[in-house]
Amino acid sequence: MPVSVIVPAYNEQKTIYNLIRVLKDSGLFAEVIVINDGSKDRTAYLAKQAGAKVINQSKNLGKGEALLAGVKEAKENFLLFLDADLFNVRRKHLTDLIKPVEQGEADMMIGLQPKYKDFYALNETIPKISGQRALRREIFEAIDPKLLSGYQVEEALNDYCKTNNLKVKTIILAGLGHVSKMAKSNFLVGLWGYIKMDWQLTKIFIWVRILRVFKKIK
Repeated sequence: MPVSVIVPAYNEQKTIYNLIRVLKDSGLFAEVIVINDGSKDRTAYLAKQAGAKVINQSKNLGKGEALLAGVKEAKENFLLFLDADLFNVRRKHLTDLIKPVEQGEADMMIGLQPKYKDFYALNETIPKISGQRALRREIFEAIDPKLLSGYQVEEALNDYCKTNNLKVKTIILAGLGHVSKMAKSNFLVGLWGYIKMDWQLTKIFIWVRILRVFKKIK
């Protein structure tokens, strides 16, 4: 497939090797790029050993900045974003995400974990937050980079697609595993990570709507 996979990674040595091997062994993708976002562990080494092209950032800049670096490096017009802390990734997960975009059935696909199925079913207007996305390159490049900082990138993508009447589909990725922030370090550090992520998402959710009122963004 003419698809570039971009995996932003920060201290993900426990999962990165197996994830990259699944991607490479699938034979589905033109390239697999890992953006090593200032990791202090063996993330970069293991990603390279697994067969990924590794781009090293000198310090931890954040998820959005890592994706920006990855898109600049990518050669293909179809992009697949994946978190680095996934496990139990199956070929079907990958094809279910990318095929609808390739075939023109969706402008962006968002893959959700099974444990959030009931949560999102409660209200379809709840923003779909997930690092598992397939989309056309032009969508990502159309967004002001200032809106893509950190975890804000996910809501910025959602908002751009909604504002421009693009077709977004979601899919439950049955069986997919995702390591929690608590499991990566300790409870307090993990909790702080979630608080920081939620704050960034809340901030961009409010900010894009303020900007739209003043017609600063489309």
